[in-house]
Amino acid sequence: MVGLLAFSLCYAGFAALSMSMTKHVTDHFHLGSTPCRCRAFGLFGWGVLGLSVWYCCAAWGVSVGVVVWAGLATVAIPAVAMSLAVVRQR
Repeated sequence: MVGLLAFSLCYAGFAALSMSMTKHVTDHFHLGSTPCRCRAFGLFGWGVLGLSVWYCCAAWGVSVGVVVWAGLATVAIPAVAMSLAVVRQR
């Protein structure tokens, strides 16, 4: 259960970071992108990624937590990329 929450945080963080790009905001929400909206998505994404690192370190200790987080991030990044590709094809 701990790993699922950590993965969900990584996925949400990387998804928010992808939404900080103008192209992805337009594809997903069909809205015009403003610098304020992109900055907000970017800050939220980095905040959630920081929270996921903290959560992994709190759950497994610093040495194991950083390694687990790196593994979860490695799985979350392609998952976000594939979800962006599916939305773009529609």
